[in-house]
Amino acid sequence: MAPRRAPTHRLNLVALYAGHFDFTQPLIGTIPVLFSDDECDAILRSCDEAEWLAATVNSASGRVVDRSIRDSSTAVVRDASLADFLFRRVRARVPQRMHVEDPALGARVEMEPVGVFAPLRVYRYEVGQRFGCSYRPTRAGKRLAPSPSAVTTIS
Repeated sequence: MAPRRAPTHRLNLVALYAGHFDFTQPLIGTIPVLFSDDECDAILRSCDEAEWLAATVNSASGRVVDRSIRDSSTAVVRDASLADFLFRRVRARVPQRMHVEDPALGARVEMEPVGVFAPLRVYRYEVGQRFGCSYRPTRAGKRLAPSPSAVTTIS
């Protein structure tokens, strides 16, 4: 007898805890050369009008600004077309199925990616800025060759 496949659900979860994550899948990664230089420039230009704030980090007391860990800036961008563009670009490179706990059912259910959450958080690293132990080398007006330490971060 073939194993039963869990139903695919879309959940709107309010709280976050370990049951929301499928630890059988990578939770973070780098996608090299996701956008061309022109596309990156266009994305950043679309954020010109956004309010740029000091980027925060997670702490035991919640999200805080701690420049000894992250000294970049961030903008919250409410742009559904940008979120859709990002999703179309990353969809083939993220797990197509993940399992999470559904508290209402008291069981793990299968989920699939359906989009990029908007608003987006866009992190801007100026020359010499960093996050944690990962130094983000940049040069004014130039991108370095793609590498895990030279990236634009959109989450």
